[in-house]
Amino acid sequence: MTQEEFDALEDDAPEQPPVSASSDKKTNTSSRSSVVGTAFAAVRSQSPVRLAAFGIAVLGAAIVLTMMPGPDDTNTRASALATEVQPVSAVLQQTAVTSTQDSAQPDPSATTVTAATNSLPSLPADPDTFATLAPAPIRKIENLRPTQAAVATPDCTVTVDAKPQAGAIVGLYIAAPCDGAARADILQGDLQIAVALDENGMAQVAMPALSAMAVIAVAVADRDPVNQITTVADMDDYARTVLYWQNDVGLELHAFEDDADYGTDGHIAPETPRNIARILSGNGGYLTTLGDATLDDARVALVYTAPASQAVAISIEAPVLASNCGQQIVAGTIQATPGIATITQNLTFRMPGCEAEGEYVMLGDLVAPVAQVDVASN
Repeated sequence: MTQEEFDALEDDAPEQPPVSASSDKKTNTSSRSSVVGTAFAAVRSQSPVRLAAFGIAVLGAAIVLTMMPGPDDTNTRASALATEVQPVSAVLQQTAVTSTQDSAQPDPSATTVTAATNSLPSLPADPDTFATLAPAPIRKIENLRPTQAAVATPDCTVTVDAKPQAGAIVGLYIAAPCDGAARADILQGDLQIAVALDENGMAQVAMPALSAMAVIAVAVADRDPVNQITTVADMDDYARTVLYWQNDVGLELHAFEDDADYGTDGHIAPETPRNIARILSGNGGYLTTLGDATLDDARVALVYTAPASQAVAISIEAPVLASNCGQQIVAGTIQATPGIATITQNLTFRMPGCEAEGEYVMLGDLVAPVAQVDVASN
């Protein structure tokens, strides 16, 4: 078919009204069918070759027209998309309505939420009433066994270690862990002294031995005494004289070595006691004080120790003091000499009246045993 023939067919075809964008799909389809029918009627008189070419062209055009979307299809898809997509303002409004739904009643004049917003579930409102539980009685639990670990009872055992030392001394180490600052009484034969333990219940005492087999007992507070027996190998090398008494009565023991006089080098007294180094070197004796005179019912002693061969004269003196004037004194002496049995003497005497304060009571040499002495001031 030539170009002129197509132009003639187009001129002979009746005019079709313009297709409106708002027409429905059915009207658009009828219009296309009418155009196709007129085209086939015009080509019937043509030769087979031309008809074949014309048919192919028409068929291609029909296929293209069928695949192209019409105006109605576009509008339909746009409407569906508008239905699925919610405006931003609607989503924000839905969030505000949901968050305040439990705390306030909706305002009738507020903007109506879209159907898509109303389709979401709402939170349940608070109940008007709450369930109440009846009080249940508390059951008494009995027969419970204690689970707390028992507190360990401290070991309050009093221990005493006794060790021999040079100069015929027994070193005592006293431990009473439950009796800090308590009183400890130490007994060796007729000699008894009392000391105070420190705050930890400890004390060390250098106890002069009175025999080669020293038997010493230590009693702390109200606890059972602890006994110790110690062998003193060098006991025969020394001679001892002991003066002991009760309470703080101010008795004095004086030793005069080699006919010494008061205030000389051989005068051993509480004011000039010397020390143990003097006897260890063989140069004379020394004086040591035992016990604590500040304790109640104090037990105190003075012990003079000298080499066994030392020539000495012993004197006991009692100064008249305000604390002892007119009082009865109870005291005693012990003499331990190598090769001789230990000699013990008890001394009981009354001090002069307080008008004699400042004077002395002289008891003299204790070599001769004295059972009881009554003296007046000199």
